[in-house]
Amino acid sequence: MVACSPYHWLIAVHLIISSSTHAQPSGSSPRTEGEGLCPSSIAGDLVSCDSQTGDWLVRNTNWFGMIDNTLVVVNCPPNYCFYNTSSPYVRIPQNISSDPAEVLCYPEGRRGYICGQCLQGWAPAVNSDPVVCVRCEDDTRGWLYYLLAIYVPVFAFFMFIVVFNVRFTTGPLNAFILYAQLISTTFNQLYKPIDDYQRAYRTLYGVFNLQFIASLLPPFCIGKDLDSLNVIALKYLEAVFPLFTIVGIVVFLRCKGFFRCCCCVPCRDRWVGSGRVATSLVHAFAAFILLSYTRFCLVTTYVLTPIPLWNIAMETVGDRPYFAGQHRFSELSYILPNVIPACIVLVTFIAIPPILLLDYPMRWIESAIFKSPALTRWYPKVGIGIVLDAFQGCFHDDKRYFAGLYFTLRLLLFMTYFAPLILQYVLQQVLVTVFAVFLSVQRPYKMHSLNFLDSLLLLNMAVINILGIYSLATDQLTPSASSSSTLTSVFAIQYVLIWLPVVYVMVYLCRRSKIARDFVHRSRGHFHLKEASTMELRGRTKLSASAVEGRDRESEVERSDTSTLYVLIDLDHPPK
Repeated sequence: MVACSPYHWLIAVHLIISSSTHAQPSGSSPRTEGEGLCPSSIAGDLVSCDSQTGDWLVRNTNWFGMIDNTLVVVNCPPNYCFYNTSSPYVRIPQNISSDPAEVLCYPEGRRGYICGQCLQGWAPAVNSDPVVCVRCEDDTRGWLYYLLAIYVPVFAFFMFIVVFNVRFTTGPLNAFILYAQLISTTFNQLYKPIDDYQRAYRTLYGVFNLQFIASLLPPFCIGKDLDSLNVIALKYLEAVFPLFTIVGIVVFLRCKGFFRCCCCVPCRDRWVGSGRVATSLVHAFAAFILLSYTRFCLVTTYVLTPIPLWNIAMETVGDRPYFAGQHRFSELSYILPNVIPACIVLVTFIAIPPILLLDYPMRWIESAIFKSPALTRWYPKVGIGIVLDAFQGCFHDDKRYFAGLYFTLRLLLFMTYFAPLILQYVLQQVLVTVFAVFLSVQRPYKMHSLNFLDSLLLLNMAVINILGIYSLATDQLTPSASSSSTLTSVFAIQYVLIWLPVVYVMVYLCRRSKIARDFVHRSRGHFHLKEASTMELRGRTKLSASAVEGRDRESEVERSDTSTLYVLIDLDHPPK
């Protein structure tokens, strides 16, 4: 498809605002003598016409132009179109002599249909979400920054989880991680001009979406030839990279001969001998599912969400991909590299976790699989049970399906992207409120205080969303200087509510650190007491042969508790 040129725009504008003898494009009506400079078919408030000058007035963050020989208006993706802080509209003069996209697109770097392309010499930034355009040079520094800012922190994060046996799938963190993942992605509804404040909380909460230092760096590119779709596809690789890290650790642990000359072998042997390797890997794999799930949902939504096209009578005349207005959904050049991978991710990484977590208490899938001997042989019953228990262990046995409901809520909230903007926020409000009420009624957690805390976190998110709906409605329906000050006040309330859960997490971490210190002190005291008792006993008499044999049997029973985990990943058992 050919990008919009100044000539296309001039023809489109003159067809509408010139004399009534000129033909009108599809979607508009011809002007008559009594109609003046503006067509009579204009409806809605996204685009209007100044009857005195004939200038078009396009509401902020909307794109206006010719697509498929029809004059259309489109809601722009975030950071794609211009936001006029002094007026709710962007004026396109009747006698404009340049490409109106220079007026409607973001102040720097964008052009084309729905501002979906970067200017010549510009490229999409790989550390931005949504994608912004920056000036780009073809060199290797961009790739170096990309690896250091994206992949190295993720690798270090999961190595920390594996080495120190950190568990993220614990009851006290369930609602907080859900809150952090959603508030930094789908619940991004704050007052638009205040972007720096949004970056602060999105950077902190973005850690739970595997976004670390990249958001703190200035936007940078990795090549002039990339477009927005390429950058969005790279985010799939970023989301699945933790799985590659875990697989690499397992390979390192198993291939002793291959790494024999490596200086890390003594560390490996000491780590395997500690008896925590299998448990650490299970916790790391559960963390990968939990922390990457929102990234998979978000990127898949970006690829599969359509953006509707309206003519000036506000009639739907088609749609385009949300972040790539220069493409059509029916084009093979869009389907093969974008739609097909998104569908594969949808039916694997996105659909499987909630299905297994919802089904595990009922065991319907296992019952169906066990009817076939061929499937039974390949079904890892014990392994799946251990991984699912990492998510469901904090719930009552008859309500373990709530772990799947948390994932289902994430998926449903991202599916609201397919709805118009106001309807999207209303659906999000209904989903969060209903889930909070259902959680408070069912009380699924074994620890009763978690039922109350999770409900509070969800209701806090619902209040933030209500204020976001109010801000959006005020900005669109009653734009004025007084409403601007009101929106600023609403934003301040939102901002305070957004940071409140951080207090909860700080209290939780302090308590956990105190418990850990107490455990270490108790363990050390128990060790010294046991050592003194043993020395005293040895001074009195020797242990009988039967006592030694009984003690060996008890040790063997204790080691057998973790043997199943080691068999699952085919590692050596802890040393006897």
